Amino acid sequence: MSIREASRVVGINRRTGQEWLNGRAERVTAKAGRSKSIRAAVQPLVGAPRTFPLNPRKGGLRAPALAISTRYLSEEERIRIADLRRAKKSIRSIAAALGRSPSTISREIRRNCNPNVGPAHPSYYRPFAAQ
Repeated sequence: MSIREASRVVGINRRTGQEWLNGRAERVTAKAGRSKSIRAAVQPLVGAPRTFPLNPRKGGLRAPALAISTRYLSEEERIRIADLRRAKKSIRSIAAALGRSPSTISREIRRNCNPNVGPAHPSYYRPFAAQ
């Protein structure tokens, strides 16, 4: 596929596509937050078949969402931890409800707590403070 065709498929100007391929714009941040070279970002598109439209604004398909490892707590799990803490549940009962280790729950609460209030305060654990 030529630069002109690849640029049209992605929905960018041909000149921008040429600059990306030549590496003049050094880095781009992907949706997942990882930085990679423009060449690495565009290279898979150059070999993509024409029948697979990539630009969602032009009727194409979105890239599949990256799967997050089950090693990390999800946002839903963090919110559930906060709800169960407000309901005065123990760390072991929260761990059992989520199917996680008690040490994982304890570590999560310790890392994302509000240092200005005591553990009995409803806003002690902050689920959205997690990185």
